[in-house]
Amino acid sequence: NNNHDNNKCILQPCETDNVSSSSHSFDFGFLRYQNKHSRGVSMRTSGTAHAGSGCALSRKYQFLYIHVLKSGGMTIKAFLKEALCGTTKTLSCGPNNELLQIVDCAAAVTSYPHYFIWSFVRNPFDRFYSGYAMAKHGGKISSVSSFSFEDFAYMTQKERRKSSLTSTSHYLPQTNFLFDINHHNCPIVDYVGRLERFRHDMQIVLNQIQSPELQTYFDNHRGKDDMHNEETAFGTKNKEKELGGKLINAYTSNDLIQHVAAELKTDFQLLFYNNTVIPSS
Repeated sequence: NNNHDNNKCILQPCETDNVSSSSHSFDFGFLRYQNKHSRGVSMRTSGTAHAGSGCALSRKYQFLYIHVLKSGGMTIKAFLKEALCGTTKTLSCGPNNELLQIVDCAAAVTSYPHYFIWSFVRNPFDRFYSGYAMAKHGGKISSVSSFSFEDFAYMTQKERRKSSLTSTSHYLPQTNFLFDINHHNCPIVDYVGRLERFRHDMQIVLNQIQSPELQTYFDNHRGKDDMHNEETAFGTKNKEKELGGKLINAYTSNDLIQHVAAELKTDFQLLFYNNTVIPSS
């Protein structure tokens, strides 16, 4: 549901056909403008296989999963690898395996424009806090004194780079990974799900992919906690430890909320999250 005028795309959520309006107002659905000139265009920020931020490519099922940092990427790739390869220990199912390869994202988008390209996003307020927790606990430079969430929020990217070993790509807007490099606000993906309703939206993805291996694994693990990646759950752990499990306790002032909302403006505008409401958990 995109309007396309003068090579610009305005992304609109699609009303759902299979979920009642009482439970979800919108279902993102298939998003990308299908004009041939809009396909095969790279994203603004792209992950690479060697850095751990690569995308998951299946030539057999003709799909490409775009890894958005701090938005469930490691969990989703672990699900794909376990279901298709039988292991999460390797980066792919083996050299040149048709089932799954972890590849550089930009090259894959331009090389396989006809594939089903999909990703997941996360509430920007929640993701930003997770990025802070990773910077603080996962890669803080030893010579730097501890910093609070508010300190982190008001830092520039340069200051964050000096304070943590964690790449500043983890704090960039999610739209950098999902929208065109030409800044026309055109999505480079066909479908965007939300982590807040992961089970529902992943089923939409699986319905499109039509992989018996993925569907069977998904069904067998439905409702279980083992699809959650503990190794990268910095935000979840920190929320429980320091916030009593309530994200609202991190956003202590309206000024702080507005500051983070301004930094992640494109996420709120293009991914349809409310820039004034902090998630309840």
